[in-house]
Amino acid sequence: MSRAGRPSGAIGSADLPEILRFLNDEQIRATYSAVGELLGIAPRAMGGQLGPHTADRSWIVSAGSGLPTDYTDDEMHPSLLRRDDVIRTGTELVMRMTAWKARQTS
Repeated sequence: MSRAGRPSGAIGSADLPEILRFLNDEQIRATYSAVGELLGIAPRAMGGQLGPHTADRSWIVSAGSGLPTDYTDDEMHPSLLRRDDVIRTGTELVMRMTAWKARQTS
């Protein structure tokens, strides 16, 4: 951990609840790798961080399938596949979240 309380590998200051709010507000998917890169944790650790399967958490997906791992159809958000767009890198996630935050305050 860094002195600021963030993992030393983290590329941004967002936490998981804020990332989930962004993904739900924007109704866009992001890969486990992108979210893990932003948080400074291994993509494999994301499942444990996310907790129980819910529609609000289903926006974080596998890069290969574009779907959340081990979710049933009932656990996925109804709008999950409306857009083809998937955020694939932590940098892209940071940039999109920065624009989203700017729109929230304007």
